[in-house]
Amino acid sequence: MAEIENINKENSLKGTNLTVLQFSLLLIITSAVVRMSSSLYLPALIEIGKSLHLSDTILSLTLTIFFVVFAFSTLFAGPCADHFGRKKVIIAGLLFFTTGSLLCAIAESMNLLFAGRILQAMGASCIPVAGRAMIRDICSDIQVMSVLGWMVAIGGLVPILAPMLGGIITETLGWRYNFWILVFSSILAIIIISLKLPRTLPPETDNSLNVFNVLTKYFKMLCAPEFILIITPLALAFSIQGAYLASAPFIFIKHFGLSPVQFGFANLAVVASMLAGRFIATGMTKKFSFYTAYIFGGFLTFAGGSLLGVVHFTKNSSLFTVLITLSIAVTGFGVLLPIAVKSVMTAFKHQAGIASAIHGCLTLGSTALGSFAISVLQKYQISYLDGICYFIIPIGILIFIASSLSRKHLR
Repeated sequence: MAEIENINKENSLKGTNLTVLQFSLLLIITSAVVRMSSSLYLPALIEIGKSLHLSDTILSLTLTIFFVVFAFSTLFAGPCADHFGRKKVIIAGLLFFTTGSLLCAIAESMNLLFAGRILQAMGASCIPVAGRAMIRDICSDIQVMSVLGWMVAIGGLVPILAPMLGGIITETLGWRYNFWILVFSSILAIIIISLKLPRTLPPETDNSLNVFNVLTKYFKMLCAPEFILIITPLALAFSIQGAYLASAPFIFIKHFGLSPVQFGFANLAVVASMLAGRFIATGMTKKFSFYTAYIFGGFLTFAGGSLLGVVHFTKNSSLFTVLITLSIAVTGFGVLLPIAVKSVMTAFKHQAGIASAIHGCLTLGSTALGSFAISVLQKYQISYLDGICYFIIPIGILIFIASSLSRKHLR
């Protein structure tokens, strides 16, 4: 994290002993705790199904409903973060998240498991929304690209990296301990946030909670080219992430015969690719332009998805070829993430909570649609590997086209 270490270490935050570096790491770690909830339990899906007598389709829906609730909850979290302050919203979110994780840990039925996932999602949505707004509050324009870059990159990495830990926990302790880990981690986060995180809310922020005014802001933002043309490629990329998360346990564990632990470690290639994309984005924006880097990210996503389809439908797919082609697509995702978030948050820095909320709603909503699409394909007896190929090829083409339209609006 050399770049973060170069960010004005001597600049202590008002009312605290924290530097910008410490402040950023605090937000990143807190965000990572809640983002684990989307995929930490993926290696345990098969065991959860056996324990609670649930079908594969129902198990996939536990992921879909999480992303749907997460997406819509951000629309409430954003205005609340602008009105009540970022810190209060983060603490409230962690309390909801802790309660939801506890329900999942003790669940003996589908209804209690789903109730827990809903509460987890409601709480989890508050942290990245308020966190992005806090970074925009406290950082200069020069700092935003680097700090937000790390936050969104790690936020994107966690759902992919978490199955490694989840696989170990499932094999050694049992599936319920995945949720107990989240309970205790979130309690620790509440304590640290309460003691260490400063309150931030710039005086120029329009913090009215009037429903009509909030809806008007959302509508204007959705109509603004500097928002919608930038966020579209990213939202499409998130839909691929949703499709991957919903299908990966069944592809790697059922199709390729990996154990939960092996499945977790198979994600290392995907994790490394996300990090590589983040560094490519930083390097290309310094040497070329935001647009060049952005369209390159779109191309990589398209290329990786197309190659996956080619090797699979020509009967040449293997564990190695699937991981390599997916890694190419994920590298493109890693390039798109920091550039899109920095651009959107800069364009609407005086309404950071609203911008962060609608960004979260669209991207997580797209993730939900991706996972739901995989569930729908299962009704037609299409294998998970076929399904991810059918999904990623056309979406990759759309990402490349959409990224090429962003030239005049990246900031």
